[in-house]
Amino acid sequence: MNQQFSQLSGKGLLAAMVATLICGQSFADVAGRVTFVAGKVTAIGSDGNTRTLTKGELLNSGERLDTGTGRLQIRFTDGSLMSLQPNTVFGLDNYTFSRNKPQDGTLLFNFIRGGIRTVSGAIGRVNRANYAVKTPVGTIGIRGTGYTATQEPNGRLLVTVNKGIVNISNEFGNRDISSGQTFQIQQDKAPEPAESGVMAEAPATPPQAQEENNTDSPDTPPQVADEINLGLDILQANNDFEQSNQSDSQGQLNIQVFPFFIQSLNGVPRLSHFASLLQGASGSVVHQNIYAAFDKVSTDGLAVGNLVGLIDSSSNKLLLDTRNTVNPVKFNGVKQVRSLSFGEWTNGSMATADNSININTFNLDANTFIPYIVGTSASQNLGNNQRISYRLANLADSSPARANQSIGQLTQLNIDFDLNTQPLISVNMALSLDGLSYTASTQNQPLNLQLGQNLSSFSLNGLQDNFFATTGNNSLCNNKACPVNLSGFFSGGDVGAIYDIDRPNNLANIGGVAVLTGAASTTIVSNIANSAKVESSLTGKYTALFGNNAGISISPNPVSNLAAIFNSTTGGLQLAFHQANNTASDIYGAVSHNGQAAAQSTQIQHAEKLLTWGVWSNGGVDVNDPVQSSYGLSNAQQIHYIIGSPTLTLPTTNRVLYSFQGGTTPTVDGQQGTQAQVTNQSYLDINFGANTVGLNLNLQLTPTTGSSQTLNASGTTSLL
Repeated sequence: MNQQFSQLSGKGLLAAMVATLICGQSFADVAGRVTFVAGKVTAIGSDGNTRTLTKGELLNSGERLDTGTGRLQIRFTDGSLMSLQPNTVFGLDNYTFSRNKPQDGTLLFNFIRGGIRTVSGAIGRVNRANYAVKTPVGTIGIRGTGYTATQEPNGRLLVTVNKGIVNISNEFGNRDISSGQTFQIQQDKAPEPAESGVMAEAPATPPQAQEENNTDSPDTPPQVADEINLGLDILQANNDFEQSNQSDSQGQLNIQVFPFFIQSLNGVPRLSHFASLLQGASGSVVHQNIYAAFDKVSTDGLAVGNLVGLIDSSSNKLLLDTRNTVNPVKFNGVKQVRSLSFGEWTNGSMATADNSININTFNLDANTFIPYIVGTSASQNLGNNQRISYRLANLADSSPARANQSIGQLTQLNIDFDLNTQPLISVNMALSLDGLSYTASTQNQPLNLQLGQNLSSFSLNGLQDNFFATTGNNSLCNNKACPVNLSGFFSGGDVGAIYDIDRPNNLANIGGVAVLTGAASTTIVSNIANSAKVESSLTGKYTALFGNNAGISISPNPVSNLAAIFNSTTGGLQLAFHQANNTASDIYGAVSHNGQAAAQSTQIQHAEKLLTWGVWSNGGVDVNDPVQSSYGLSNAQQIHYIIGSPTLTLPTTNRVLYSFQGGTTPTVDGQQGTQAQVTNQSYLDINFGANTVGLNLNLQLTPTTGSSQTLNASGTTSLL
């Protein structure tokens, strides 16, 4: 189906800018103007009269707004922006502002229920003491520029700060909330941090279809015009992005305010994930939850054109601009596959903002191509022991595999995810370039630990994650000389991927992007019955013991209060760690080490969902050594582990005999080839009344030559 695109002329841009600005109010009670409305949204005046709002209408101080199942966007006369979500009731109780005396402005609002997102204006900057949003359980005061708030039906108020600092208070106390934090106020309680993973957000009820109440010119589709206005609002709200910051060392302006379009759903801008080989100050090639700006968007919002800019969704700062006033970059091979769009930038000038919001410009010549891929934000839930696979369905669903002037082709890219609490990734890829075939493969490689319950993006570092390309009979990539860096993100039912193969001998890297289509997830069949398998947990409820023949000192041992993640298939211990503020520390587990794959886990057994044990060997491990971050074990070196839930309440008078149920095969030092086995005659004898413990350990030793021997160790000591 052909999509019809609408572009905005210079005259249209001027009209859109005028429409989004409120310049000099002639009436003291005018609070702002409706810049977008979807569904039936009403305003109730102080006289009780009700009116249905349309785009462009003025809002007055003293009115109460009710969105019902609709949505509303407002630009207030002081330049502030506010979006009201469905099922929101919001009162403009007392609002006054004069451009001539901004210090006298007052903003007192009454947030009764629903969800709002706002960026403050002059009142919030000039006279913060005169800014207050009352709610049923407390008051929101401004110390910065942007926040999201939800007043829930159960009375809880949630506030998430997107930029700056916001203060929330009630009669029991007050708290300042910094950027990235979420706090809550509940009835009869002081403000406190919200539990991990909880954020203020829009209610789930979708808005009604947009009413035909827009006042744009006939040649501009209503939805497209709203996206233009939204884009201009974002740029105009970006108070830190001054012209001085947009100039190079010679003072030449490198960035311009340009017409662009943002995909939206029912008037709400869609968040996007983005990846390219253009690395920013953070070093990351994947950027999550940004606004993608295109030079055109279809009237239904599904089809997009060239990617011309990126906007940070939390700060509204312009991160990238391809619209250089003199020599904008050119676009090559732009293609859309379902929710993903990819292409290449070449032959022009671009501007980017690093983490300090310094503006940097750089030039691409006609022989330089930077691939990019962008798609609507999505994620996969973790912790459900599911596997999902993604495949390069068509060769045309990828950009050229480039290395300077050489042009090749990605021929295979298969990615499988084990969506455990700590996800695993398996990759098989192949490409051809200059007559050589490059292949790379890795199986069940742990991704960077995600302590949240979903996975939005992923990344493999060739050197750190033991992911290397080979070239068959050609020696170019021998001895791990060609590490592969692979990153990607989820978009709808697909994955957007980007790769970079680092080659030796001063050869250019090979890079490109691809769209992978996904299949339905499948349940992973475990080797261990669910009735016996110990469950993964992010709470610190486990205790572990370790022993080894590799000469590694493990301290403390035992170690308690561990979170633990067990392999979906084998049930073996994958990682154990302490968790603080949703961050993992003190890692114990099988990990890559200096290009060596993670250790293999064998001899895995379980007991009644309480205990599991096994052996790590032949690969990398981390045992929380403060001196050395990880170790590489040979096939003859082993770390034995046992982990489980400790008994919290012990007997005080009973004597209990614990008989041998199972264990790992003992490691024998100094007797090459000798096999050992714990026998059923082994036991622990614990007298809880006398506080003593007795051990009888019986080992059967079987050397490769000669007769078997029995080794017995026994004794009694105090039970501490």
